[in-house]
Amino acid sequence: MAVAPEVTWVYNYPKNRQLRFQINPDGIVVQIAALGVDWPNILTSKGITLGQTYKDIVLKYGYPESHEQSSISFGGASLPRLEVMYPEKHRVIFTCVGKYITGITIGLMD
Repeated sequence: MAVAPEVTWVYNYPKNRQLRFQINPDGIVVQIAALGVDWPNILTSKGITLGQTYKDIVLKYGYPESHEQSSISFGGASLPRLEVMYPEKHRVIFTCVGKYITGITIGLMD
């Protein structure tokens, strides 16, 4: 018998804001991501919101467990993209484009 794949529900909001919910085959939400340039009412347990900076992350969460750098194309320009990861301690990944946080992803705790 084939196992059902995970499903992602995507909700788009005004001002280029998006919520994504990843749901496993058992119907459990295993990951939630908030994406956008700013979204004041979306914040982590330590008060980090979209639009803040890498420095804000480090001041609240400490030095990241790991980083992953890449680039993203936007309007014909290449911008630096940084994944700031705390998978073990906090189950959160922050995505920074340029200087600002544009994504917060939290995962299910074990």
